[in-house]
Amino acid sequence: MATLTQCTGALDDLENFGTSGGRASGFKIPSDATCTGVSIYGSQSATSSGTIAISIYSGANPGSTLVYTETFTTTAVLHAYDGTPYWNDITFASSFALTAGTQYYIRCIALTGVLNDELKWGRTTNASSGYTDGAMWGYSSPTWTQYTTLDEQFKIYGFTGSSTTPISTLAFMGAG
Repeated sequence: MATLTQCTGALDDLENFGTSGGRASGFKIPSDATCTGVSIYGSQSATSSGTIAISIYSGANPGSTLVYTETFTTTAVLHAYDGTPYWNDITFASSFALTAGTQYYIRCIALTGVLNDELKWGRTTNASSGYTDGAMWGYSSPTWTQYTTLDEQFKIYGFTGSSTTPISTLAFMGAG
């Protein structure tokens, strides 16, 4: 699994949000690819107990067309809270296509759990990260607000090309 794009500048702060909100960050990929997962820099809160939806959207800010969504138990996919953020690799149940140059958004919404404190997602300044393909969006139902000088820290995973057959399988089949 290769990193298709990422925003990984110096940690500015942790964005806390819970059932009353969410966060999003824009991204683009340099070539057509298949997305297989994401990584979020952060952790659970001290009292996480609910579910989060991690979604990829395209279109108008912060995305108007749903590309993919999946719901996860917060404690199953995010590192336990100890005051330190971690890279949390999350593999999706299904892969999906992403098109080069298209504006996408990774959204994370707390569906159930702790009000205002289900997830802590690391943010960086755009100056620190050098990332220019998006900015952070904050959600407080029903409104999204853009923060043009900040971005959430994330990685988008997947592969380019058309083969999804692992190399070890090709070798077993006599192709390697």
